[in-house]
Amino acid sequence: MSKERKVRKILVGGMPAFWGYVVFSFVFALAIQGINLIPPILMGEVIDKYIPNSDLKTAAVCIGVFTLIPIISTALNTIYNYSINIVGRKMGQYLTLLGFERIIERPIDYFDNQNSAEVVSYCKKDSMNYVLFWIMDMPKLFAGLVSGLFVYFFIVKINVFIALGALLYIPFSLLPNKFFSKKIEKYIKKVVENNAKANQVMTDTFQGIKFVKSMLLENDRMEKLRAINESTVKIWGKTVAIDNLNGSWVNDLSDSLFLGLGFSVSAVLIIKGYITIGMLVLLLNYLPKFFSSVKSIAHTNFNFKKQLAEYDRFFELITSDEKAAYEGGEKSFKMEKEIVFENVSFAYSKERGSVLNSLSLRFPKNKWIGIVGKSGAGKTTIFDLLLKFYGGYSGKITVDGAEIGEISAKSVRENVTKVSQDMFLFPGTIKDNLIMVRPSASEEELREAVKDVGLDEFLSKLPNGIDTEIGENGVQLSGGEKQRLCLAQGLLRKSK
Repeated sequence: MSKERKVRKILVGGMPAFWGYVVFSFVFALAIQGINLIPPILMGEVIDKYIPNSDLKTAAVCIGVFTLIPIISTALNTIYNYSINIVGRKMGQYLTLLGFERIIERPIDYFDNQNSAEVVSYCKKDSMNYVLFWIMDMPKLFAGLVSGLFVYFFIVKINVFIALGALLYIPFSLLPNKFFSKKIEKYIKKVVENNAKANQVMTDTFQGIKFVKSMLLENDRMEKLRAINESTVKIWGKTVAIDNLNGSWVNDLSDSLFLGLGFSVSAVLIIKGYITIGMLVLLLNYLPKFFSSVKSIAHTNFNFKKQLAEYDRFFELITSDEKAAYEGGEKSFKMEKEIVFENVSFAYSKERGSVLNSLSLRFPKNKWIGIVGKSGAGKTTIFDLLLKFYGGYSGKITVDGAEIGEISAKSVRENVTKVSQDMFLFPGTIKDNLIMVRPSASEEELREAVKDVGLDEFLSKLPNGIDTEIGENGVQLSGGEKQRLCLAQGLLRKSK
């Protein structure tokens, strides 16, 4: 099953009313197109019957209806577009949130191998257009095909030779479109990849702006971004060229050529007395409508190929429910005696080699344990394995004799708090960053945590105290203040 079909299945499962909206859209679109078929018929009747017979009363009624129909059609079209776009936005947001959820559920080693800004670029893709393809474009396509068959039936009734000639429009317009669609899919994928890389360069630069400035790397970052953008411009130029060529072929060349041929044949048939002027008027209105129903196939196919390319990585994120087996487990974390590492060996990758080699450690309850070692000795790795961020180790890690693999990751992380030297704080206030780790914490508990880490005096000097904004990753705090705030977060969790 293709990624797109999997996404559609997910969408239908998450939005039970999906097919109901598709049917509603089809019926509404068909009604609008059906109403728009009436004026040419009325025009032909007025020219061939009522004007020659001087039936001004009936002609006036027909002209009145003829004038009223565009107003009705416009009103219905406005209601239709408004309703479907609201639904499309809602379903698109569902997919976007699902993509974000699928990503944050992935194991840590996934993020070790990804550039965060690129992932964000794919994740925040506005999927409304994809949803609208299924609940608006496809129903319109089928409504157009039904309308096209109805129109073709009228053309056959007028003249079989004109109808047979009109059929040649189908291969003439659709075959080149197939070629253009393949090309556009390839180029759009590359543009999306380049945009993600450009986002990564800019994000990295802004996040490390002090480092960039201190090392005089401004030109280096500009050159990296310029190289990506120049590549994108070249590809985008090809994309625009193909897009325009496809549009010109289908909309301009095909339409003009076949409408001209249809008019020429009709003129000869009028001279020969086979059809009337009213029939010519009907043909000149109905041939473009028939061509339009064929064009809708070409445009829908072309746009779908563009969307498949644009959403390729986003679909990959949504359809992958990758979860690490090592994060599973049904037991709860219960420590009454000790945590034990017994002959544990671990490597992040074969290239890096082993970080831990036959490590044995005991962490008794209510004891302070200090682990000392040179950089890269595996001190952080010990806690990453305990928190079930990684699997694939040999040996045993147990909590009161229970294998860590049998204990759920959620239970472990509820009971074990790691305060890292690699600090991270969210934009917002000091209080926001404290309360997020324990939303139920009282004001007294917040004050106690702040006091325990020695931040109370610092906060008392701030105009807004604990409600002071700290900026992105606590940029407005000193290194020591950030460390203390992270320690306060750890204490506030009150884990065992």
